[in-house]
Amino acid sequence: MNKEEICQFVFSTRTKKGLSQAGLANEIKKRRQAVFEIEKNMVDFRIGVLLDVVHALGYKIDIVPIKDTPFDFTKVKPAQPDEPVGPFKKAKTKKNEKSNRRNSSKK
Repeated sequence: MNKEEICQFVFSTRTKKGLSQAGLANEIKKRRQAVFEIEKNMVDFRIGVLLDVVHALGYKIDIVPIKDTPFDFTKVKPAQPDEPVGPFKKAKTKKNEKSNRRNSSKK
């Protein structure tokens, strides 16, 4: 489903359920203008807003692999619970090692 189809889905589902744009906006705690802009494909909406809209309409979003995907998800190694990931992962440097030794000797 592409973005245009998502916008059309929001519009058609909202109207089939008899909800006004204001009614849907009230459900997701946004302005009516936000619903209008989504339905008209006028904005790049945030994933959180999309999830709120879809949930308010009685649906959910599932992420499924595309057929014949070249990426093998079975080979992905999950992060260990005590292993920081992303921007929180601290690179080992000589400066960090000196600081750690200094702090441990103060104890």
